[in-house]
Amino acid sequence: MSLLKASVIFIIVLAVKPAPTPVYLNQNVISCIQWFYTAAEARRTRNISCLGEYDFLSNDKQIQKKAFLDGKSCFLDVTKTKCSSGYKKISENYEDIVNFLTTPPNPTPDSCEGSYYFYESFRCTALINGFYDKAERISLEVDSHETRVCEKSHCFYMDPESAKLSDTCESMALKNSYFLKCVAELEEKRPDVSSYRCLNGTDIYSEDLSVQIELFTTKRGCSRWVMMKHCGEKSMIDFRQNAEIYVKTLEKTIQSGMTG
Repeated sequence: MSLLKASVIFIIVLAVKPAPTPVYLNQNVISCIQWFYTAAEARRTRNISCLGEYDFLSNDKQIQKKAFLDGKSCFLDVTKTKCSSGYKKISENYEDIVNFLTTPPNPTPDSCEGSYYFYESFRCTALINGFYDKAERISLEVDSHETRVCEKSHCFYMDPESAKLSDTCESMALKNSYFLKCVAELEEKRPDVSSYRCLNGTDIYSEDLSVQIELFTTKRGCSRWVMMKHCGEKSMIDFRQNAEIYVKTLEKTIQSGMTG
């Protein structure tokens, strides 16, 4: 074999040699980041450890990147024992991994293809699971903004999951509204409403859910007047929206058979 031919073969071999796998595709690194996002959400809501000091889960990528860079020692301390297999790779390639996690691909940011969105699904899942956890504990300070941004992306959630999240957000908003406080107050105090002709004899204190639905659909204008008179202007805040959510909740209660 001539020297020239051997050189050509060597060059071809180098050309077809596969590129090294990016560190962010290492399975141990993937598992570690997934665990970290879950831990960051759980601990930041309870202000446990240094995780509550940095916004590792921010939807704003500049803020998220700053959190990872400023909170590097926090990240490494937290993951050192939990991610023993991936820790070395992450610590040696920390800045590169941070840049990858916080840099959306161009020029089609709405595309779902690529490893970036794979990692984003971990972040959004952590946020949304944290939201559901707070909702179940009836937190009065549930902030759905972070989850709303994730909800809008078809990359992470199909229609049923988005609908579930949307319903939960609406329920939490209703639960903390002056509208529902007024409904509860009327039920408790039961003032005389017989003078309201627009009710046409409808019993606003009826336990029949279909009657309650009627009060906030066909007789919504009358119910609005009653509530304003007995509960004040605050009960009128987002009245139409709250009435629609309330009706939707009542309809779902009827459909589920939970009327007793």
